[in-house]
Formats: sequence, C-alpha cells, structure tokens
Amino acid sequence: MKYILWSILWACTFSVVAQEQNNVNGKVLDESGNPLIGANIFWEGSLTGTTSDNNGMFFIAPPSKFPDKLTVSFVGFKTKNITIQSLGTYEIILEESVNIDEVEVESTIK
Repeated sequence: MKYILWSILWACTFSVVAQEQNNVNGKVLDESGNPLIGANIFWEGSLTGTTSDNNGMFFIAPPSKFPDKLTVSFVGFKTKNITIQSLGTYEIILEESVNIDEVEVESTIK
C-alpha cells in the first residue's frame, strides 16, 4: 500500500512539472502585484485561450510556431499584447484603464 501511494504522488508531481514545461505559463498581476483572477489570455488571431486562476496563474498550449503574440485582457485594465519567443514562464502586469466610467449590465428573464 505504501508503494502505491508513493507511485501516485510521484505521478501527480510529474504531470504538474510536465504541464509547466510543455506550455506557455505565467502570472497576471495588477500594478500593485495583486493577482488578477479570471483574466483572459489568448493567442492573437486564434480561438485558443484560457483564463487565469485564483492566484493569477495560467497555462496555455504553445502556438504552432514562435514567435507569436499573446493577448491579455481584464475588465478595467488596458489590454496588453506580448511577443512570446519560446516556452517558459512569464509575469504579465496590466495597467488600470482610466477610460472606464461605468459598466452597465442588462438581464432579461423568460
């Protein structure tokens, strides 16, 4: 039983490391260093994308060729385009947008 538990733990650790090594990954932060939860990250001109998690972290499959541009956006912040040269970990800091006065949400019930 002890060997089975160690095998499962080792396999889980290996899969996390493999995921980080085979993807473009990183962290999306505001100017104060706080993580932005739910930021949109996608390859420019593509439908391939993801969102940042509760820690601002993201993993996205690599493009077919490098370099490629990654677009990062979040409500209330300026959209940022970053040229990605290779697999790796990137820290992306978004600036607050001064153009947003209010956000209006409409809903209907059927």
